[in-house]
Amino acid sequence: MPESLQSAHSSPAKGSRSSLTRILSLSGRPDVAAKIAAALGPDFRLVHTSSLKEAVKHLRGIKPDLVLVGPHVPVFEAQLLFQSVRSLDSLTQTGFVLLISTPNPDLINRAYDSGVDLVLSLPATAETVANHLRATHSRIQLGSEFDDLLSPPTLPEFPGYETDIYSRPLSPGGGDLFMWDQAQDGSVYFAIADVEGKGRRAGAFAFAYQGYIRAAIITSVDQGRGAPSEVLSVVNRLATQDRMLSGKHFSILLMRWDPVNHIVSYANAGHCEPLLLSETRTGFRTNGEFPVGLRTDTVFHDEILQLAPGEALLLYTDGLTELRSEGGALSGTDLLVTIARESSTVQDLVDSLLAASGRRHFDDDVMVFRLKRDRVVS
Repeated sequence: MPESLQSAHSSPAKGSRSSLTRILSLSGRPDVAAKIAAALGPDFRLVHTSSLKEAVKHLRGIKPDLVLVGPHVPVFEAQLLFQSVRSLDSLTQTGFVLLISTPNPDLINRAYDSGVDLVLSLPATAETVANHLRATHSRIQLGSEFDDLLSPPTLPEFPGYETDIYSRPLSPGGGDLFMWDQAQDGSVYFAIADVEGKGRRAGAFAFAYQGYIRAAIITSVDQGRGAPSEVLSVVNRLATQDRMLSGKHFSILLMRWDPVNHIVSYANAGHCEPLLLSETRTGFRTNGEFPVGLRTDTVFHDEILQLAPGEALLLYTDGLTELRSEGGALSGTDLLVTIARESSTVQDLVDSLLAASGRRHFDDDVMVFRLKRDRVVS
């Protein structure tokens, strides 16, 4: 039977809590929750709540591996609970499962686009629901093994430069990716991209695109065609020819960095404009062409920039500038410029932007990378 928050019908043995899969259930049917708990068996601990307030209150205490919302919970309450889960750093790998009473294609699509892990239409037996919960938990565990690959654990280090990164997906996985690779000639390639959609489905596509990007860099450099525009042309051709990626597209900014000569060149495929931070010429650089995967005939172009001492280049995804304040206003690029110029680290930038917007978390996946050339000390 499920545990209630007032009295536990059964308690795990001392020291065994970490081995159990914890599920927080929100529904008006404790009898149904009890049947699902029985079908799940002893390796799962299901805690049932009957109100949104109760569920939100106990998210931190239970730290569920899965959140299960019953079919008769109002949609707006399900949305608020989902947002509460995604706002907590301690629940970045928590899955969200939605049970609905009748098939509703529009609701299902909107739920998956927002990052919900599973939408299950009823009627279904308790055993069927339990099997889906087991499969969803297993998929999340497997997916978490390559989630970190969408943001590298280390950054390149060169004398006279600082590199800094921040990554916070709204849902497990997420559609933002960042990668870097060093070519044999010593230049370093950076790619920051945003795949349409959210959650694990977007993350899976991002993982596939990451392989294309890396392969295109290696192939192009080996053939003496290592300009970012040439690399993006290869990526675009591969993506548009892959039937598995049909209808999927992503924005990307690909940058090549020559740390010896302090030169960066980049090509932009529909991504956010990079921000140059400088005492004399701060501003956003030129935007680029269509996102990758939309058109086979897209022609990409290179922009070339030399970084002076003390200057920095900021690459980011649109979740950073599309943050809405408590009053509903977008943070926008003006606020980003103001805060970015005064921030010593990317983490400072993110914290200050949230504080200025009166928010505790972002509304979308966010990734930020900064490449800064040190000042010359005389």
